[in-house]
Amino acid sequence: MILANEESKQKSIRIRDARDREQQRYFTTGQKISIRAPQWLALMEDKITWQVNEPAAQAITRIHQLALEGKEYRGITMIMNRDKSYWSPDPKPHNPEGVW
Repeated sequence: MILANEESKQKSIRIRDARDREQQRYFTTGQKISIRAPQWLALMEDKITWQVNEPAAQAITRIHQLALEGKEYRGITMIMNRDKSYWSPDPKPHNPEGVW
């Protein structure tokens, strides 16, 4: 039991050190810690700047407009799936058709 506790502590220290190094790299070079981002953003090759996916940003803006008009989630998804002029999400295992 003592060995497991010591290993857990050591793992915690290693993870904390790795995160500290990543943060330090970000503060000194500006390099992003993760490439994960919303689908309307893409990390450029320099790993410092983000590029906006304009069609996706327009779709997100439209979704916000519909919400401000009082549309509910289901209504918004029906409108966005019906209107093919807007960008739609990439197909994923949980959303193979790439619909809203």
